[in-house]
Amino acid sequence: MSETNNLSEQGRQEWAVVFRSEHFGQGAEALGNRLMDAFLHTLLEVSPRPGSLIFHNRGVFLTIKDAPFVEALQELERHGASILVCGVCLDHYALRHRLAVGRACNMFEIVEVLARASKIFTP
Repeated sequence: MSETNNLSEQGRQEWAVVFRSEHFGQGAEALGNRLMDAFLHTLLEVSPRPGSLIFHNRGVFLTIKDAPFVEALQELERHGASILVCGVCLDHYALRHRLAVGRACNMFEIVEVLARASKIFTP
């Protein structure tokens, strides 16, 4: 596997966002959905944007066809964000065939990205 460079053009390390659920935070599901929508759209507006978005456990539900926020994730990917989706998690939930954004990856790749990230956020 080739080593990826997570340095921006200005020499800063990229930051990463880890999604472990399809909702933002814990508590009311409707509120978590509203907050996730706002969070993802805000990621499109901040500078610098995150270099990597990692989805594991129930977070993989954000990356599948017909997911409510998949268009925002596709837009982040078009702007250069690396979207890494846990392959074991996709298989566990029988969702690999429904992946709509990003690519399936393994734990080694996830740990590599996290180890190089300057900051790691988890909504």
